[in-house]
Amino acid sequence: MVIGADTIVVLGDDILGKPDNKTRAEHMLQTLSGETHQVYTGVCLKWIEKHLHHLFAEITTVTFRDLDENDIAHYIESCPPYDKAGAYGIQDWSAVFV
Repeated sequence: MVIGADTIVVLGDDILGKPDNKTRAEHMLQTLSGETHQVYTGVCLKWIEKHLHHLFAEITTVTFRDLDENDIAHYIESCPPYDKAGAYGIQDWSAVFV
């Protein structure tokens, strides 16, 4: 079985992928501060031997509290966000943002 998945964060008309540097991560988190956004995750399951596949997507609505510079700096240092859409993973320390 092969499993593939990816996630994007959407705020208004803006799609936030994975930040490629600290400045971009800071900007993403500042943009999400105090805002409600959607997190889209698409998944594909493929059972090669049986030529079967299943595709699905989930949408989650998340509201961040207002974040200050210290919150953002601490998160980026503690949980590097460079592999996370929107510069955060809800399973990480960023759960305190909601």
